[in-house]
Amino acid sequence: MAEIKVLIEGVNEKIGEDKLKVGSTVALIKTDKIILVDTGSFLDGGKLINELKMEDLTPEKIDIIVLTHIHLDHIINVHLFKNAKIICKFRGGLYPG
Repeated sequence: MAEIKVLIEGVNEKIGEDKLKVGSTVALIKTDKIILVDTGSFLDGGKLINELKMEDLTPEKIDIIVLTHIHLDHIINVHLFKNAKIICKFRGGLYPG
């Protein structure tokens, strides 16, 4: 049976008059493979490493990363996962993001 856990809860909030704080949710799926869905924003790298440690995991143990889309707050920490296969599929046409 698959186990699914949110490691980082996403955020999208207005800060002040003209600033936003944004970051994607990062989910961990444990099956016969270890899968991350998205990798979080600029500020999430350290937190993501710590959350993985709490699951007895390291970035090297991640088998697959599924990117829901390619906004920076979803992909910026991909570089941490050197052994992971990355899945991000788009079908034809222009990507509206």
